[in-house]
Amino acid sequence: MKTNAKQLARGLFAEIQARGASDLDDVTGAFVKYLADRHELSLWREVIRALDAVWKEEFGVANVSVVSAFELPKELKKALEEKFAGVSVTSTVANDVLGGASVRIDDRVIDGTIRARLQLLKQQLIS
Repeated sequence: MKTNAKQLARGLFAEIQARGASDLDDVTGAFVKYLADRHELSLWREVIRALDAVWKEEFGVANVSVVSAFELPKELKKALEEKFAGVSVTSTVANDVLGGASVRIDDRVIDGTIRARLQLLKQQLIS
């Protein structure tokens, strides 16, 4: 019976949960070998997208990305990781951001940059 990407992602997720992050390389290697043996390596991208969806179902949030003018303090990054269990937090410094931050939580964006606030003020003054 042929398995679909979501079933494969659920199996991979269960194995990662069971074995822990320290065995991630071994689990991933075994999974790629499994796909290769079944001539299903072409499903790899679909499985990764499905794994992201499974992760989100399990933990509620999969990815948090913060863009700010300065490096995100370690305490704040740790607080975000504690707030959203199982989340992957990435931080980027952008030279065009004068202050504040833009936070992307999966597909939602919270723009708290000075540029966004000035744009909002401009729109309010125009209307």
